[in-house]
Amino acid sequence: KIPLETRYAQTAQWWRDFQNRSWILLSEVPNSAKAQEAKPQNHPLWTLSAHDLRIGVDSDGKNRFLGQIESVEIFRNKKDGTPEESLFSRMDLSPQSIPGSDSWNVADGWTMRAKLRLKDPTCWQRIFDKLTSGRQNGFLADVTPNGSLRVICGEETIFFDEQLPTDRAFELMLEFDQKGLFKVKVDGQELFFPESTSRVSDAFRITRGYTLQRYLQACAGRGNYAIKFNGSLFTIPAEGRPDYADYRRWGTGYWWQNTRLPYYTMNASGDFDLQKPLWKQYASLLPLMKHRVKKYFGPNAEGAYFAECLYFWGDVFPEAYGTTPWNEKDDPLQNSRWHKWEFVGGLELAFMALDYWEFTQDEQFLRETAIPLADEITKFFGSFYRVDPKTGKLDMTPSQVAETWWDCSDPMTEIAGLYAVLPRLLALEERFTTPEQRAVWKALLARIPPIPAWVDPEGTKRLAPARTFASKHNCETCELYCVFPFRLAAVGKEDAPIPFQLRFGGKKDAKETTSADILAWENEKAQTADHAQLMAYAKNALEKRWDHGAYDWRYDDIIMAYLGETESAKEYLITRSKRTCRDQRFPAYWAPPFSWTPDQCHGAVLMAALQGLIMQTDGEQILLLPAFPSDWNAEFKLHAPKNTVVSGTIKAGKLVDWNVSPESRRKDVRILGGTK
Repeated sequence: KIPLETRYAQTAQWWRDFQNRSWILLSEVPNSAKAQEAKPQNHPLWTLSAHDLRIGVDSDGKNRFLGQIESVEIFRNKKDGTPEESLFSRMDLSPQSIPGSDSWNVADGWTMRAKLRLKDPTCWQRIFDKLTSGRQNGFLADVTPNGSLRVICGEETIFFDEQLPTDRAFELMLEFDQKGLFKVKVDGQELFFPESTSRVSDAFRITRGYTLQRYLQACAGRGNYAIKFNGSLFTIPAEGRPDYADYRRWGTGYWWQNTRLPYYTMNASGDFDLQKPLWKQYASLLPLMKHRVKKYFGPNAEGAYFAECLYFWGDVFPEAYGTTPWNEKDDPLQNSRWHKWEFVGGLELAFMALDYWEFTQDEQFLRETAIPLADEITKFFGSFYRVDPKTGKLDMTPSQVAETWWDCSDPMTEIAGLYAVLPRLLALEERFTTPEQRAVWKALLARIPPIPAWVDPEGTKRLAPARTFASKHNCETCELYCVFPFRLAAVGKEDAPIPFQLRFGGKKDAKETTSADILAWENEKAQTADHAQLMAYAKNALEKRWDHGAYDWRYDDIIMAYLGETESAKEYLITRSKRTCRDQRFPAYWAPPFSWTPDQCHGAVLMAALQGLIMQTDGEQILLLPAFPSDWNAEFKLHAPKNTVVSGTIKAGKLVDWNVSPESRRKDVRILGGTK
């Protein structure tokens, strides 16, 4: 038996060591320049839109206040924040605009007071409104469908927990000061203020999200199995749900597209021990995956693939596969079309295993895990798909692009994965591989189709989800898999050889696509592309992507960092950091729309994107400040390939001090951003 004091000391030491491995600490650059500017002529929040102030109605004439507006008073504030001159005062109002109010000068702030009596607090009802409906170019206060108060102030949206009175009249008061801070009072009682940019800086919130997400990953990352994305270890009683405290939306199995995300953060943070359960779980399934391929496709079939949805013992979810045994089906693959021909997960696993080798230089892992995984997974594609005699390349049909695009040929996801994995296998020292393996990899690489691109209806050349694609079903940005996760297109690769060509195809539209279009795509020749063209096509695809969002497993933020899109990545990180769960007190219990709280995808994307702003690696190359904002400071300590540690200080977007260990790696460091 270990004494309590000893256990406590060992635990405390483990966490100290864990925190000392790695960190990112952001702060915001004091805006001294603005402080020295002349006082603005009017309050910036008031002038965000040209609307007059409205009472009880929005800019579209909707969301009208259904109860009684007994009185409204609006005052211009003094410099000390107290009300001064009355700008508006009226009793018994109906919903209306206040003509000329847009020109009011409220540079020192203003106070709004309304006496209200609610009716039917089950729908949105405006109280004060000075913005364009659906945008955040001003401010508003309104009643939510659950009878509480919402305030929008510029880019910030605040939901207050307190219920507004329904059995009597009450007074609502909002006080805005000259700095944009504000207070909300109901019957003179100031409401508890949820977190907002008015109280907490963006840099602090992102730092806290990064630190606490890494803490959660450490809590859940040392068991026998990979981290569960939908609740981790911390599921709590879910009233009204089956299984109560054990309930998880999306079930008890592993979905690869979600499971992977925390592990993309762990090399840079130096958390190599937290990855061991992932490798143990998936590598232990490799014999079963090989056996499955031969059972499904015949004794001459080779390789292995990992289905998207697996239990930890290797079975596909019955909801996906169906309940009919494989040998009683015409098609041995799963019934569900959501992942039927989605084979990219194994390629990601192989790519991540090679990353782990590069960072740790663990030769045993390379020989026993990384190479066997990558060898069998790549071998599957050469066995499953046949060569098109017209092109000499694999005809990767049938296929799909993650869950999003069905009815595809030559999918970006799998093609990018093969181009990312095979050259890395061939680049390994020959002592780790056999001549037979290298010959197979080289032959397969020569048969991989070109990366897909297309010319969209507006005439823009951009990367495509597949050479031909149709039938969209989800919202993944999988046309950019060659950026994330596979880093074929990214900043700092200007001099790297491009091991592929591009081939233009198109989106099959039932109404507009003709047989001539399809024939033209079939006859389209592959063409070379330089780094500048590839980056341009990738940025076009990012700008014109079908879906957007800084939440849950959406990885827009990481793509932006890898493409050097600094301001977009910063904006998405700020938005992501604010999406905490209103019903949970712990700030890293994120509130995603898709998964289950505490969701592990949302915070993991935040971590990976923030790491990518400061440091990206490509082989032996270490790229510093590839996309770091000029109005942030940072202290950081991150890990790079070959057991390298990089630390430094960034001030106003410039690297003012940095160190690398071992010193021999200094020659491999490129600083892409500013220096002092």
